[in-house]
Amino acid sequence: MRAMHLILAILTFAVFIGVGFLIEFIKGRTLSKAILDAVSMDDENPSGNPAYVPPVAVLPGLTGAAPRVEGYALPEALYYHQGHSWVAPQGADTAIVGIDDFAGKLIGSPTSITVPKPGEIFRQGEKGWTISQSDKQVKMVFPVDGKVVAVNEAVLKNPTLIASEPYGRGWLFIIKSRSLQRNLRNLLSGSVARRWMEESATAFRTMFSGKLGIVYQDGGLPEDGLADYISAKEWREITGRLFMIE
Repeated sequence: MRAMHLILAILTFAVFIGVGFLIEFIKGRTLSKAILDAVSMDDENPSGNPAYVPPVAVLPGLTGAAPRVEGYALPEALYYHQGHSWVAPQGADTAIVGIDDFAGKLIGSPTSITVPKPGEIFRQGEKGWTISQSDKQVKMVFPVDGKVVAVNEAVLKNPTLIASEPYGRGWLFIIKSRSLQRNLRNLLSGSVARRWMEESATAFRTMFSGKLGIVYQDGGLPEDGLADYISAKEWREITGRLFMIE
């Protein structure tokens, strides 16, 4: 009898957990759809004009639950460019783009961000937007080919979102690309992405080993705003090497 009660308890718990995951999955899909609907090019928007869309979270609550590599959140559902941006495919030819947690923690609280204008076209690996933190800048490269069809107006009003919620409300823009599926093959995911993040963290520690007592918290987790502890020369060195902009 006790065994039966134990089995029922386990099954009830499993159902509860499963329902929770299902709700979060549906929520994430619904929020992403809300963004895409804002820029859809259908009969109600025959001109196909791009848009500045409202601050809707792409991956709500994902950062806290995401696996961490060397202290940096690295959600497994995304594709990563070695210039430290991420891509979330939303169909065969549409993707949402943002920066990863490594870039967010390095930059800290940006003072400004210059993003592409809707309608602009870029190639994979081409410099496309600039993030500034006081006297330091980093020019980020496009992770995929395509045309920018929407920009997240929330990050224009509050650039700190790209660091505080890099996988959520800090997303940057939406791209339409006929080459998306081919471009994704050039990006990183799974165990390859994890190894790459380990290598990025190791390279950073090697470059600035003398300052780790300042820029790393107890336990080795990086603090937000590492740029505050790095000179302008060091900043150019690390961004050139780790953000593929040399």
